[in-house]
Amino acid sequence: DAFKDCKSLTDINVPGSVLSVKAGALDDTPWITSKRGNVYVGKVFYKADNGSTVVNVENGTIAIAERAFKDSRVNTVNLPSTLKYIGKEAFFNTRISELVIPSGVVYMGDMCVANSNVLTKITLPSSLKSLGKGAFYKCAALLSAELPEKLTRIEADTFYACVSLSEIKLGSSLESIGTYAFSECSGLKELTIPKALSSIDKYAFTGCSNLEKFNCDNENTTFAQVDGVLFLRETESEELS
Repeated sequence: DAFKDCKSLTDINVPGSVLSVKAGALDDTPWITSKRGNVYVGKVFYKADNGSTVVNVENGTIAIAERAFKDSRVNTVNLPSTLKYIGKEAFFNTRISELVIPSGVVYMGDMCVANSNVLTKITLPSSLKSLGKGAFYKCAALLSAELPEKLTRIEADTFYACVSLSEIKLGSSLESIGTYAFSECSGLKELTIPKALSSIDKYAFTGCSNLEKFNCDNENTTFAQVDGVLFLRETESEELS
């Protein structure tokens, strides 16, 4: 809330080096209330026009601010190749059914696409290195996802209650899966454990009532599967759930 309620703020000059703007930072200022349409702060997309259903984010934009599209009427968004960062809750509770994250994006914040109940398809770029907690939390219509090779951790609650998720491909560099990451994914029937995975937190697959089979890369030194059941390789007797 850096400039919130600054009643005399009518203009602001933000350098292009600014990569993040917090949600509400400019709310209730004359500057923001005078704006029409989509709002930019330097090279950051700050806020979507709530009256629009289609948004084409300007080329040259580096970041999407926190909550920029949250609760908006937007159902189609086109993101530029210059984009690098997506703030937390940026697309929270939107009406977007298909979202393509362009190549070059390296960071997506916590709950960035959460509660988007009509989202059926997400395309993630190979450049992505960090995907925040609860990124797709309760995206109930999401059908499938392919995680990029550079991603080493799936954070807590990432796909929590994605009940339609039936196909997920994990990158070969993935090292850990967080708490409740796939919890309540009742549509998931099969999962392949990549060779680098060495840690699965508690309750990661709790409520996956139709998960029938684990496959495991033969080069994985931590886990093994026997008849589709996943075990710790150390003991080969401790079943994971």
